[in-house]
Amino acid sequence: MSALLHRNYRASESWRTSFRFDHILQGKRPRGASETLLLRMLDASKRGQLRRRGAYSEADLLAVARKLYNKPDLQFRVPGQRNGVLAIMGPHPAEQVVLVIGTGSGKTIVVMIGAAIADAGTTC
Repeated sequence: MSALLHRNYRASESWRTSFRFDHILQGKRPRGASETLLLRMLDASKRGQLRRRGAYSEADLLAVARKLYNKPDLQFRVPGQRNGVLAIMGPHPAEQVVLVIGTGSGKTIVVMIGAAIADAGTTC
């Protein structure tokens, strides 16, 4: 994630330099709290201080889904659903995931499992 933020920051910096926004706006507006926070977050990401997610086994993730839906016999309905959950929260989590499965195939549970794990640091 820090590489993506850094690349976007460099692109933004190039545009600001090209159009001389900093020179034009110099002294005309104070920095807001959100802009200051954004700059702090960017600095933290450059230093690699982002918290890493834990990896969970398929059994742990299925147990969370069963508890979430209050169905002790719940199973993943389609292979794409299982693969999506493992790609997001499994033993080798991906940084970005795009899940394309059919209507009614259970995309919501993929997101809800990640949000239901207390120490995962994810939200819906």
